[in-house]
Amino acid sequence: MVLRLAGHDVAQVSAWTDHGLIHVEHVHMLSAHRRQGYASRLLQALFAHFPGWTFALCAAAFEFPGLTAEHPPPDTEALTAWYTRLGFREADDGRLHHTPDQGIRPLVA
Repeated sequence: MVLRLAGHDVAQVSAWTDHGLIHVEHVHMLSAHRRQGYASRLLQALFAHFPGWTFALCAAAFEFPGLTAEHPPPDTEALTAWYTRLGFREADDGRLHHTPDQGIRPLVA
């Protein structure tokens, strides 16, 4: 799922399904567009598109070769806090899960 603004990709969410879970592989956001709610809206659109599913992810920042100096990733603690605000909770498997009963949280300005 990609968000385009003025013809440019500014946010992307990649996910796949397996064993009844939707695994969020990565959420990529250009640093110039961070903190504007775009990635949150993409995840909320993913939740809405797959009602009744549980989403799982590992909150770990990673670097893109050739882009990291220009667009440094946030640290893992900041990512975990962001995912928690979106309704993800720590699960027994060490990942963060967003379950159907958590619903879609309203965006806070």
